[in-house]
Amino acid sequence: FFYSFPLFSYMGIVTSEAGMVELKDLKPFLKRLFPSTKRRMMKLPAVRKKLQADLRDFIRMIGPSLGDVYSEKKLNWADFQQNMRRHSKLNLNHLSETKKDV
Repeated sequence: FFYSFPLFSYMGIVTSEAGMVELKDLKPFLKRLFPSTKRRMMKLPAVRKKLQADLRDFIRMIGPSLGDVYSEKKLNWADFQQNMRRHSKLNLNHLSETKKDV
């Protein structure tokens, strides 16, 4: 009798955890019953469409300044990163030389 307490405790924990998961899954279904949620859901496609248009406009505006990352269909990322490291080192060296001159 005394030795079965850990087993019953474990079974209670597992059952409670499963119940909490089911309760969390039930929450969205209950929210759908409210009319305010339905109105928000009906507005979502228009909001998504506007966000997509804004994102495309932003990419069109910023994209050309990214150079090869934007314009190339296939990009060798290893070469790109190596070139960027080389340019950043050159820029740092140039900055340190100009500080010495000042």
